[in-house]
Amino acid sequence: MCVDAKPGKKSKTQFEVLETFPRCGYALLKCEPPVARTHQIRMRLHYAGFPVGGDELYGGKPLWLSRLKPNYRLKPGHEERPLLSRATLHAEGLPHPVTNELVTITAEWPKDLKVAVKYLRRFAM
Repeated sequence: MCVDAKPGKKSKTQFEVLETFPRCGYALLKCEPPVARTHQIRMRLHYAGFPVGGDELYGGKPLWLSRLKPNYRLKPGHEERPLLSRATLHAEGLPHPVTNELVTITAEWPKDLKVAVKYLRRFAM
C-alpha cells in the first residue's frame, strides 16, 4: 500500500451509523465506497476525525478491555493484549474487478471482531 499526498481521484463514500458506544467513543459503521478503493474508507474517516479502531497508520487506537470493563483485573503474571490491534474492517461485498457488478461475499466476522463488539455492547452502551 502507498499513501500519496498528491490529490487523487474524486470519490464519495456513504457511511451509516449502525450502533454507537458512547461511553468509549466507538461506533459500528456501514461504509459503502462506490468503487473498489477500500483504502479510502480508512482515509476519509481519519480526515473526518473518526479513525478506524486499531488502524495505527491513520491514528486508530487499539481497543483495550481494561478501558471498558469496570473493576478490570489482570491475572498476576499476565500482560493485557488489545481486543483488536488491527484495523477493524470487514468486507461484505465488493465490485467485480472486470464487470464492476457487486459481488456479495458472505463471511462471518472474525472472532476478534465478534468479541470486541460483544464487550462494547456489554460495557460501553
